[in-house]
Amino acid sequence: MRDLLKTFRKSEDGASLVEYAVALIVVTIVGGAGVIAIGQNSGVLAGAACGTTETAAETVTAFAADTDAGTPAGDLAIDC
Repeated sequence: MRDLLKTFRKSEDGASLVEYAVALIVVTIVGGAGVIAIGQNSGVLAGAACGTTETAAETVTAFAADTDAGTPAGDLAIDC
């Protein structure tokens, strides 16, 4: 029985398996947090880009109407 316990104590197969499992869990958590953070920020950036594009389209349309450039207002409609 003593020999079995000594062999079990010296064997590191189980320890490396546990280390790999812990590393996999850590990578999964960090990767998931990164995806969530990027997803939230991309929504904010897309909304800001859409608002800026709408404002630019309105400005160009107003300018074209003021200068009689011949650009109909409906041509630059942006739907976000």
